[in-house]
Amino acid sequence: WVASQFALSLRLNLMWEHLGLVPNNENFQTCLDPISHHFYHNVWRKTATINSEIFDKYFNKVRSIPYDEQIKNEIESMVKGHLCLFDENFLTESQLSTGILGDQTIFT
Repeated sequence: WVASQFALSLRLNLMWEHLGLVPNNENFQTCLDPISHHFYHNVWRKTATINSEIFDKYFNKVRSIPYDEQIKNEIESMVKGHLCLFDENFLTESQLSTGILGDQTIFT
């Protein structure tokens, strides 16, 4: 199926932002088919995996030491976009607090 120009442009710009890519012809071709096996595994999951490894390596260090501009710059130069992986059991043991309205089922 063919997407409208606006829908295509919106989707590509959001994907480029999430992936930390610069809009150019190569990245246009890479993100053109977001449901392809190649895109999902070699672009989306790869970016998320690399970012997650960087966060796992540095996050505790950054929290436990005084602010260090060099570490901050090192992390920023390695992390691309906004993607990272979450554990499948993320927040499963957490009790989500209810708001001022009392007990409510939270739908996501």
